[in-house]
Amino acid sequence: MQDKFVTALRHDGGCPDGIKAPTGVSAGQRFNVYKNNSMVALIDALGATYPVVRQLVGEEFFHAIARTYASAHLPETPVMLSYGEAFSSFIETFAPAASVPFLADVGRLEWAWNKAYHAPDLPPVGISGLAALPAAGMALAKLQLHPSVTAFSSGWPAVSIWAAHQSTDTVTRTAALEDIFRLARDQPQPEAALVVRPGLDVDVRAIDRKTSNFIRALQSGANLGEAAEVLVAGDFPEASDTEEPDAAAFLPVALELLFSSGAVAAVVTPGACSRRLI
Repeated sequence: MQDKFVTALRHDGGCPDGIKAPTGVSAGQRFNVYKNNSMVALIDALGATYPVVRQLVGEEFFHAIARTYASAHLPETPVMLSYGEAFSSFIETFAPAASVPFLADVGRLEWAWNKAYHAPDLPPVGISGLAALPAAGMALAKLQLHPSVTAFSSGWPAVSIWAAHQSTDTVTRTAALEDIFRLARDQPQPEAALVVRPGLDVDVRAIDRKTSNFIRALQSGANLGEAAEVLVAGDFPEASDTEEPDAAAFLPVALELLFSSGAVAAVVTPGACSRRLI
């Protein structure tokens, strides 16, 4: 009965057999009200999590994407705050959205913000104690990043588009978006960001893609020495043609970013448990 009920909610069709209503009331009509309310609740949940995506495409188009997604993706938990993690990947497969190629990446940034906002609270640590480690020990140390951290990167100016939508001034936002879209049409503008919430507010900081790769390496379990190699591997846009990328030059900048933003929860030294460096 439950399987039939869920199937009827997700797809077109009448009230499933076995559903009854009080005498004198149509079971079909009452079921349709419930079905409509269920779909509206899912669409509203997606709209709350992806407000910039909704603004970019408009209410009617967003409802079409959200309804199609919700019909195929039911919530996996009763907590609607966690609903819609796969929505951005779905947008990439939604043919009518192909004319807005950056839409899925903007959605991924919004999901990173949502993840950070609802992440567990954990006090960050300071950078001062890291300098006390010997050079060899520092290279082998690992950083335990804050549970709210996401290293986001995109082949489009998704960070700038998201940031422009944070303005409540419609004129300012429209002008900024026109500039961003014009530049994006002329040449793709890859962007990256660090998303973190060490306190009450989510912080979205624009970073270069190499730093984004560095952060992801740390999250995958790399020590500082290994992550530093990722930081300087390949082309480094900030270096001139005559400069060789040097971890000694770029690593302090990346570490300052992580510690100053509250993105580090603990430092793990070789042969020891994680320790907090205040």
